Amino acid sequence: MRARFLCAIALLIAALTSGCSQHNKPAHPVPTNNPALSWNFDELAKRPAVSSEPASLAAAVNSPAVWQHLEQFQRIADASDGNRAAGTAGYDRSVDYVQGMLKARGFDVEVQEFEYDFIHVKSATMTVGGRTIQPQILQGSMGTSASGITARLQPLSPGLKGCSEDEYAGIDVRGTIVLVDRGDCPFRQKEAVAHDVGALAVLVANSKDVNDAARGQEEPHFLPIVMLAKRDAETLRASPGEVTLIVDAPRQVIKTRNVFTQTTTGDPHEVVVLGGHLDSVREGPGINDNGSGSATVLETALALGPHPDLKNAVRFMFFGAEEDGLIGSEKYVKSLSRNAQLDIALMLNADMIASPNPGYFVYNDATEGSDTAPAGSESIRAAFTDRLRGQGITVAGFPFNSRSDYGPFLDAGIPVGGLATGDNALKTGEEAQAWGWGGTPDTAFDPNYHQPGDTLDNIDKDALGRNAGAFAYLVGLFGHTLDGEYAVPKRTERAPA
Repeated sequence: MRARFLCAIALLIAALTSGCSQHNKPAHPVPTNNPALSWNFDELAKRPAVSSEPASLAAAVNSPAVWQHLEQFQRIADASDGNRAAGTAGYDRSVDYVQGMLKARGFDVEVQEFEYDFIHVKSATMTVGGRTIQPQILQGSMGTSASGITARLQPLSPGLKGCSEDEYAGIDVRGTIVLVDRGDCPFRQKEAVAHDVGALAVLVANSKDVNDAARGQEEPHFLPIVMLAKRDAETLRASPGEVTLIVDAPRQVIKTRNVFTQTTTGDPHEVVVLGGHLDSVREGPGINDNGSGSATVLETALALGPHPDLKNAVRFMFFGAEEDGLIGSEKYVKSLSRNAQLDIALMLNADMIASPNPGYFVYNDATEGSDTAPAGSESIRAAFTDRLRGQGITVAGFPFNSRSDYGPFLDAGIPVGGLATGDNALKTGEEAQAWGWGGTPDTAFDPNYHQPGDTLDNIDKDALGRNAGAFAYLVGLFGHTLDGEYAVPKRTERAPA
C-alpha cells in the first residue's frame, strides 16, 4: 500500500522523464560471486530509534556512522576500475548499495533514468614554436581533427576570464585561439562567449601549477577547450605566436540514474530536500568528492527513518552525472512541474565536506562572485553558521557559483544552502590561523581533488563528523518548522498551488 501511495505522490509532484519507476536492474550488475561486494542489507541498515529533534539527529549522524558508507564506496571503486563515475559499473554498484540500504530501512525508493551525450576527452596536445606543451584536458571539450587547429594565439589581459563579450571589446579574435584566466564562470560559458566572438578554441590559464581534472559540460558544446598550468600560460602570454591544438575527444551516449526517496510523514507541499551527487570523476574513487556528501545523505535518511515525527516531508536525493555537468540534478528539476518545484521549501546540498586540509565554508550569496540566491537562502546560511559557531568553529563564506547540484534548484527559485571544505584552491596562512587547528597553509584544501588519491586516506574525520552533524541538524530543524529565527517562505508565500 505504501509503495502505491508514494508512487502516486511522486507522479503528482514530479512529471519525471521516466515516470514513477522501479528500474532497479543496473546496466552493470554486481557479480554475485564477488565477496567484496556482498552486502547483508538487513543487518547493515539496522538502526536504533532516533528522535527527529535536531540535536538528537545530529548526534546520530556522526563520523563513525558516515564512515561505514565511505568504506563501502571505496570497496566498490576498488572492484570497479578505481572509480564510481556515471555510466560505469562503479556507479551502478553505488546505486545498488544506496537502494539496498534504504529499502532495508523501510523506504520506498524511486529512480529516474536518463541519457546524455558525453564527450570523453582522451588526450590533448599543443605545440608552439616547435615546443610541445601538455595541457590539462577538460572533459566535455569538443574534439579537433587529427591534424588539429593551427591559429594565432590571442591572450586576454591577465585577470580577464572571458565570461562576457565585453572582455573582448576592441580585440579582433576571429579565427584565433584565445587565452583567458580561470574563474568567475563555468568553462562552458567561456567556451560559448569565445565561440560568439569568432574564436576557434579556448585555452584557460590555471591559477596554479597543478594538474587538476575539471568537470565536464552538458550539451551544447561549442569549441575545443583545455587548461594550461600557470607557468605555461605566462610563457605564452609573454611571446604569443602560432599555436597548434589537438584534442582527441570521441562522443558517447551514457545512460544512468538519479535515486531518491521521501518520508511518508510530513507535508508533501513543504518538502526539505537533502541531496548530493553519488558519482565520482573517472580519474578516481571520489571518496571526498562526493562520497562524503552522499554518505551523509544516506546516513541521515537511515537515522531518521521513513516515518519520522516531522511537520514537513524530507526528500533524500542522490544525483548522477554531476561530474559531467550537473546533468542529473538538472534533469530532475526540469522534470518537475512548476507546482512540484514550488512544493520544495529548500534544498541542502552536501558536496565535498571532509577535505583533508579542511576549511569550513558556508554557501553565501554575499561572497564576491556569488550568484544571488532566492529568499530563504539567507536563513539556511544563518542556521549552518550558528550551528558550526556554536561548536567553536570559525566559518567563511563560499560563493554560489552553480558548480554543484544546488545550481538547478537555485535557477528554479528554490532556497538553497550547504557546506563545503574546499577543493584544489590553496588554504592561506590567515585561513589556517583562523580555523584554530590550522592545517597546512599554501596547500590545497584537497590536494587529491579529482585524482586517484581521493580515497579513504583523503578524508578528515573531524570535518566529516562536524559537517555531517550540521546537515542532520538542519534536516531536523526545517523538518519541524519553517518559522522562527530561520524562517523560510512557506508554500502559500512562494506561489499559489
